[in-house]
Amino acid sequence: MHRRHIISAAFAAAFTMTITSIASAGALSATGATSRSSTATAQSHLAISSTTGSTPPQASSQVAAATPIEIALPEQVASSRAAAQLARTARAAHLQQLHAMRQLARAEQAAAAIQAAQLNQALRQAQAAVQSSMWQCIRTTESGNRYGITSGAYGILVSSWQAYSSVWSPYGSFSVPGAAPAAVQDLVAYHLYEAGGGFGGWHDSCTGG
Repeated sequence: MHRRHIISAAFAAAFTMTITSIASAGALSATGATSRSSTATAQSHLAISSTTGSTPPQASSQVAAATPIEIALPEQVASSRAAAQLARTARAAHLQQLHAMRQLARAEQAAAAIQAAQLNQALRQAQAAVQSSMWQCIRTTESGNRYGITSGAYGILVSSWQAYSSVWSPYGSFSVPGAAPAAVQDLVAYHLYEAGGGFGGWHDSCTGG
């Protein structure tokens, strides 16, 4: 009887150890499977990240934190708009000034052209007027028809020449009559003749005076 109890106790102990070993082995197997599953999951995540080129959430947040974001303040926006408006205003004023200068230049050119035409016309009229025999007589008597001498072809005094400077000055600066072109001398002589009532300074046989 006592021997049977000993055998039963030994059998029970052996059975208990066997169950314990099986349970331990199962636990270890489960732990290993879990570990392998976690490793496989991590590897699959790495493979997906490598394939798609996506940045892990943590890396994305680091990149975003490293990139500065510039935000224009209302004062800066207003200042930029004001500067642009000033630039447009200045350009418009500059264009208006250029337009006004062009108009003035055209007006001056037109006035100069009109004046030149009037001066040339006065010369032509005087030249036509002094082609008569009377004027030929005056030139021959006063200078021998020489325009280059001091008093010129018409023997005009220097004082008289200066008194009529408004007539010849538009054509140049001439200190004495002989320094002026022949056409200008003809013009001044014709003015002297008209101012003298048809005689000018030539009260002689040429003018009948």
